[in-house]
Amino acid sequence: ALDGKIGREVALKTLIRQAPAAMAQVQARFIREARIQALLEHPAIVPIYDMGIGPDGLPYFTMKRVRGETLHDVISELSHGKRATLRRTGRHRLLSAFLTVCLAVEYAHERGVVHRDLKPENLMLGPHGEVYILDWGLAKMVGVGRDASRQSSDSTNPGDMVGTPGFMPPEQVLGQHDEVDQRSDVYALGAILFEILTLRPLHDGPDIISVIESTLNPARKPGEPPVGVPPELWSLAHAATRFHKDQRPPSVRALADSIERYMDGDRDQEQRAKLAAERTVEAQRELDRALTGPVDDRPIALARAMHHAGGALALAPNNEAAASVVLRLLAHPPEKLPPEVQLEFDTLQTEHVKVGMRDNALRNRIDHPRRAFRV
Repeated sequence: ALDGKIGREVALKTLIRQAPAAMAQVQARFIREARIQALLEHPAIVPIYDMGIGPDGLPYFTMKRVRGETLHDVISELSHGKRATLRRTGRHRLLSAFLTVCLAVEYAHERGVVHRDLKPENLMLGPHGEVYILDWGLAKMVGVGRDASRQSSDSTNPGDMVGTPGFMPPEQVLGQHDEVDQRSDVYALGAILFEILTLRPLHDGPDIISVIESTLNPARKPGEPPVGVPPELWSLAHAATRFHKDQRPPSVRALADSIERYMDGDRDQEQRAKLAAERTVEAQRELDRALTGPVDDRPIALARAMHHAGGALALAPNNEAAASVVLRLLAHPPEKLPPEVQLEFDTLQTEHVKVGMRDNALRNRIDHPRRAFRV
């Protein structure tokens, strides 16, 4: 819509007319959403501009219009191998955006607000690095410190399931609303982190029932991280989505601190070395199969070898055995590869060239310590 007083374009949200019996409750929720969102002044939370009653007698509020694409859309494009998205959106950018989301959610928690519907569809990534958390319609006010008056008159009935399956923690799925607190948002953020890492949902099933059954399974185990997934972040995602909320990180700030440590270079070297050795063995096995097995199997075997070798080097860049596999891959390129395999092969070759340039630059630095260089 257009704000005629100021002349700026805004987003306008209005209530859809409801059955008379439900109108009072729905209208109260709508007004509460606007007021809660207006309380939260943060760069990653869309600001509210105005609130009122429209000509049709229904309440509305206006807010900043944001542009971009949702994290859900970005992950979907990455999972389908869309090259333009792969080029402009790496894991580092997604983790940076995720860290911004964590800090904004922590800000809301400090003011007694739990979102209750965090999911990739409600996270907007702008074209200039902006990150926004959308849709506070299910947000709940909880007590802050001794100020019991901050408790919300949330009209959700006990047993009602409020939220989005796949991102709701067990306590939300079961309608235990008194148990829903900041650690419930930690769970949702853990599920989002899992999707960023793997490009697939944490609870992946053909229907809502199977998703809910997976959520309510206290024996669910994380297993080993897939190839290319940092083990530190894999463990963090599963710690955040544990069945019992007391076993999750105590706050979103703790989750954010772990992400920051990873992005600053903090690594579990022992675990990485073990996983890199396992990936190298798999890469060598697939490469041998590609070079000695049936011709028809060669592209698939090469693709798997690239996956495993790249994963090993990502875990342990100094792994000489994995580097040897990479050199053999580069020395025996096939005549033709499927497009998705060719993209991975090109990426692997580019990374190999970067490593060579960096090594050469370091040698020059030793020989000529005053020479400036950039890699």
